[in-house]
Amino acid sequence: MTSRTRTASFVGWVSLLLLSAALPLSAHHSFAVYDHTRTLTLRGTVTRFQWTNPHGFIELDVPQKDGSTKHFSIETTSINMMQRLGWRSNMIKAGDQVKVVAAPLLNGRSPCQPLAR
Repeated sequence: MTSRTRTASFVGWVSLLLLSAALPLSAHHSFAVYDHTRTLTLRGTVTRFQWTNPHGFIELDVPQKDGSTKHFSIETTSINMMQRLGWRSNMIKAGDQVKVVAAPLLNGRSPCQPLAR
């Protein structure tokens, strides 16, 4: 694991923990559809990191056990919140290997649905 990958993984974990603590404070989004007692972990290659308002996105290609690849789009918290947590627009680049940890939906589906390519 490279230093850059370790940093991205560490920042991701810290951000997830801080975001989880801040969830009750959110005024314009409901997080009631998520099962906060479990986590879903995705490991893959970043294809694009979108530093956009009101939320950023991490586009991720995740290899599957059968050898195929699924593409996911993961919505992040607000850019303002990410900056407060130490994130910068140049921290994640296409080609980076990252781990994303998210709460699954209560209905069992992934909150980061694969996108058709």
